Amino acid sequence: MNSFTFIRRSLWHYRRTALGVLLGTAVSTAVLTGALMVGDAVQGSLEQRVHERLGRVAFAISMGDTFATDALAEDLAKALNINTAALLTLPGSITLPDDSARANHISVHGVDRTFFALSPDGRQPDPLPHDGVALNSRLANHLGAHIGDSVIIRVDTPGTISRDLPVGTPDESATALRLKVSQILHPEAFGHFSLRAEQTLPMNAFIARDMLTEKLDAVGQANLILAANATSPALAADVAATHKADRTLTPKSVLNSATIKDALRS
Repeated sequence: MNSFTFIRRSLWHYRRTALGVLLGTAVSTAVLTGALMVGDAVQGSLEQRVHERLGRVAFAISMGDTFATDALAEDLAKALNINTAALLTLPGSITLPDDSARANHISVHGVDRTFFALSPDGRQPDPLPHDGVALNSRLANHLGAHIGDSVIIRVDTPGTISRDLPVGTPDESATALRLKVSQILHPEAFGHFSLRAEQTLPMNAFIARDMLTEKLDAVGQANLILAANATSPALAADVAATHKADRTLTPKSVLNSATIKDALRS
């Protein structure tokens, strides 16, 4: 009996065992390959979501309920040679005039052209009119709102008395604005901008910052500074040292893009 005959007869004798091993190997290979492909797809999806939310933002300085002069953004831009944007970001709610649709816990952003310069594609949308508001696609779909529709936005303004306390009334700490939907911003136009570490898509309303600050009696003020084009690893220390010199500024946090990305992926 030669070697070829021995191997052939052995395979035939143990054919059931060999077939089981072969099928098990094929199934294991398929499972591992599928897991790798799904993992790559999930990673790509998370990367895309982070890109849509952060755009070109590398650092964010948040003052929370306190305000600082919006000139701080220009000072940072000049001192650190980076692109910056000053925002007035506040919580709020939005309703249609006939109360047929409503969204609570939305984010109202007072922005200007410098904000959209940090968007994922860097394109500038049409200027926001003083009587207009731009909704992101998720909020517009939730309300069923279209361009030209009127909406009523109530902006929660910071105050000394919490709205949750019985001694306060909602009207004392909220400003109502009746505006027309001028644009619907999609993700690439910064419609999904958010610094929150959450998986759900944000609901954003964007208003001209000069109009919003005028309505809130906060002209020339901001509570969020965004910075982009950070190429130096020591930029966080530079930002901290720069804003520390401003005694009127008490930032709640200085976040870099890596910290925000890790939080979104978790």
